[in-house]
Amino acid sequence: MRTALGIGLAAVVWLGMPDSASAFVLHTTAAGVPLHWGVDTISMVADASFADLDPGARAAARGAFAAWEGVSGAQRPQIDVVDGPADEVGYRVGEHNQSTIRYAPGGFALAGETLAITVLTFDATGTILDADIVVNGRPGRAFGVLEDEEEETSDVFDLQNVLAHEAGHLLGLAHNNADPALTMYYEIQPGETSKRHLHPDDEQGLRALYPETAEPIATVPSCAASGPQGSAPSWATALLGLAVAGAARVRRRAVAAR
Repeated sequence: MRTALGIGLAAVVWLGMPDSASAFVLHTTAAGVPLHWGVDTISMVADASFADLDPGARAAARGAFAAWEGVSGAQRPQIDVVDGPADEVGYRVGEHNQSTIRYAPGGFALAGETLAITVLTFDATGTILDADIVVNGRPGRAFGVLEDEEEETSDVFDLQNVLAHEAGHLLGLAHNNADPALTMYYEIQPGETSKRHLHPDDEQGLRALYPETAEPIATVPSCAASGPQGSAPSWATALLGLAVAGAARVRRRAVAAR
């Protein structure tokens, strides 16, 4: 099995940029098989750190996941949020594993300067076995739950906006960097809430991963760099995630979305 880790834009791994906004991108195995879930329900355990982030944190997570569940024509798994203690990030062979969502107020090393990271573990068939979302706190960075409209003067990153993007990764979608309007676009602005609402391209990507018919899952090119073989029966595959965006690329301070 393999564990997919988010990394920053400054790293050498790059998923590629689609030629148009109508070119959703899927995370895949090294053999080109799209990552996907093989279950009907995903239970995401939200620990106390996430609940302490904001009084509306749980509702923000549920709203973010519900955006993907509302896509017609896709037999995607339902994502539930349950309270409880979270196990360590990552997958442990032969042990009980939980998919989790948490907040790291002092920062999370794997996430670097990024807003959040989603860590997926999958097998050779592309079936996702475990997922962990970490909201990455940093000094001077504020998360909150904003009204459902853009607040251009705000320095707060809307939690539901961030988690809607992470939910796309959780389900198997990668970045589409062609259009800032996409939920799966790599940048997020402070005060932005528009990524709470999926773009038609985001929805098409979900339908490709989880079609209502029995047709095979479509393969969309995606790039990934693999790590070395380890002693355990799993090895790392690095996939691009949220990262700090260069100021020259946006009109105001932004952090790239994973």
